Amino acid sequence: MDIKKFILEVYRDCKDIEINLEEDIKFFKDHDPACKYFSTPLLFYKGFLGLATYRAAHCLWNNERHTMALFFQNRASEVFGVDIHPAAKIAGGVMIDHATGVVIGETSEIESEVSIFQGVTLRWQGF
Repeated sequence: MDIKKFILEVYRDCKDIEINLEEDIKFFKDHDPACKYFSTPLLFYKGFLGLATYRAAHCLWNNERHTMALFFQNRASEVFGVDIHPAAKIAGGVMIDHATGVVIGETSEIESEVSIFQGVTLRWQGF
């Protein structure tokens, strides 16, 4: 129950998190032919659930709560098979379909209306 309370506080305190999640669900519904209902990603899609976990971790990261953010990242990797660094920047309206083996690195930046499929590693290397 403590972790549930903690997650709800994170979602309540983070600007734009609900908007981004709504955009994600809508993008799934509009672009995945297997997604017939808005509830489907919430209940069954590990790509969406991993992305939702990232959004909480990203908020924690931006509020200097790095240890807890990395804990969320680790759990999402174990449970959903998607590893998104909390410092990555991901706009709303993103779909991670099938999720298994997806790695999004710390310096990655993803704009809206992007679909990512399994077995993809994204990173940006500055010069």
